[in-house]
Amino acid sequence: MAKKRELDATVVLLLVAAAVVAAAIALVAFALAYLGVFLIIALDFFAFAFNLVGVSNPAIGWMLVGGGFGGLFGLAAGLRKAKRRSDLLLVYGAAAALALALPLVSYASYARAGVSGRPGSLASGGGATPTPGVAINVRASPTPASHTPTPAATPAVTTLAADDDMLYVAGGPFTMGDNDSPNELERPERTIFVEPFYIDKYEVTCGKYEAFVAATGHRAPPGWIEGRCPAGSKSLPVAGVDWYDASEYARWAGKRLPTEAEWEFAARGADRRRYPWGDAWKDGAANADTTSAGRPVAVGSYHEGAAPSRALDMVGNVWEWTADDLTSYSNAQLPERLSNGSALVRGKVIRGGSWQSRRDTSATTTFRVGYPPRGANIRYDATGFRCAKSASK
Repeated sequence: MAKKRELDATVVLLLVAAAVVAAAIALVAFALAYLGVFLIIALDFFAFAFNLVGVSNPAIGWMLVGGGFGGLFGLAAGLRKAKRRSDLLLVYGAAAALALALPLVSYASYARAGVSGRPGSLASGGGATPTPGVAINVRASPTPASHTPTPAATPAVTTLAADDDMLYVAGGPFTMGDNDSPNELERPERTIFVEPFYIDKYEVTCGKYEAFVAATGHRAPPGWIEGRCPAGSKSLPVAGVDWYDASEYARWAGKRLPTEAEWEFAARGADRRRYPWGDAWKDGAANADTTSAGRPVAVGSYHEGAAPSRALDMVGNVWEWTADDLTSYSNAQLPERLSNGSALVRGKVIRGGSWQSRRDTSATTTFRVGYPPRGANIRYDATGFRCAKSASK
């Protein structure tokens, strides 16, 4: 009898232990399912909010959402239909696996395809995005080995000082584009001949744009009060202007926007510089990358970053409008998507990057991207311009 009671006690203990283990497993599975759902939703939110995977690659985000909804669906089905604990356990495990597996598979497939996100926005430009609202997602890569440093003393452009802070650029042939760039919009390289022209030494400032608004009644950029730029910002580059605003200012000033070729020639000269000062990145030469101030700064603050034309801030600070529509260097039809999977943004070409740009993507003399010339829901708060005009023959 004692042995039977001892056996019964052992059975009870084993049953209790099994129940505890089963409950722990169920609890872990339950937690994993919920954790999977909320983890995926959190990843999705941060991915879109901070452009960690690039808003120009929405498939990744949708797969994240799919994983989350898959987990939710599994939980709902389990709570409604499961009659036994083992069934519920299986459903919880499947929900957790689904919630976690779909985004991981999606991300892995994009990684194999060579898509990589970059912090910051393009207008970024991902990046990578030129201005907030559009991300240009180009794979980051170090300066290609084929770029050999060019001695800074090598003259690339003959310049003479002109009135109104404009610089005379003598013109001539130069290589436009970069065959080593991961951005196919910069390929292939081609030789372009540029006629003599003048270009502004500095980006157009808020103070100069304020004078234009006062003289013409043209609309002021967002955030201005009664047509006046914010206090203390007159020496900053004007931003928040679309292509038509910039064109109207240029016309009022007796100038025009530079063509893409003029802009690139003034920025890199005839010796194919990756940056205005040479082929190697130099800290303190531009308001971008590791030496970014995190916002626009007064024009002309980075004298060590002078281009061959002696123009300043040709990379960093704010993006700059050019006169041209985005076209292919190969004269082929522009694709709907770039080779990295990001959507192609059509419009007018902007150049030079901004304070948000990185040295290995958009803060170079050759990087180019299209941007809508005007749009009610388009942000232009990282986009400005400088002017040019043709030289008299």
